[in-house]
Amino acid sequence: MQTSTFPSVRALDQLLDGLGAGAARRRQLAMVRGELERALDRGALPVGARHSLRRLLEEEALRPYVRLAESGTLRHRRVAGGHPPTSEATNEIRRKCIDLLREALGLPALRLGGGEIPLQPAPEAATLSALARQLDQYLTGAMSPAQTRLTALLAVELDTAARSGELVELRTTDLGEDNAAVYVERRPRAAAQSRGSGSRPRR
Repeated sequence: MQTSTFPSVRALDQLLDGLGAGAARRRQLAMVRGELERALDRGALPVGARHSLRRLLEEEALRPYVRLAESGTLRHRRVAGGHPPTSEATNEIRRKCIDLLREALGLPALRLGGGEIPLQPAPEAATLSALARQLDQYLTGAMSPAQTRLTALLAVELDTAARSGELVELRTTDLGEDNAAVYVERRPRAAAQSRGSGSRPRR
């Protein structure tokens, strides 16, 4: 990563270096870092945000940054020849990264707008049947690490019929004893929340 011309972004780089985040989260944080630098380069944020990391992560700078980022203006690359708005999933990731950075700096979370990733309809029977056939194909031979991860995801989907938003919320703490069960929190769109139990993950 090249050294930024903005002192606040250089301080952000130091903060990121000290965070004990996993590879996926680090890629997400790098996205936010790049967007913030491009917003500063456009002169879209308060002048003080150029020099101070705390000012960069204050609400006064973050709100215009989020608006620009969600509009697609701060994309690093063109998509289909333009800069379309970012997806709701990306927007939610961005908000979580912002709060993670603020908390690392000793600031309270802002939880800027948005909300949870919207739930999609439960999978159709035909979709689940196609997934089952794909899973059977994977289990017949040796698998790469990527195929192993996909197979585990397919197995969870087949056993629980979880929506994408419910899968996103799963954590290792939702695994049962000996990893023999997984627990999915059902979140129907127009009903009270209830706790749904998952069945045996396939091996």
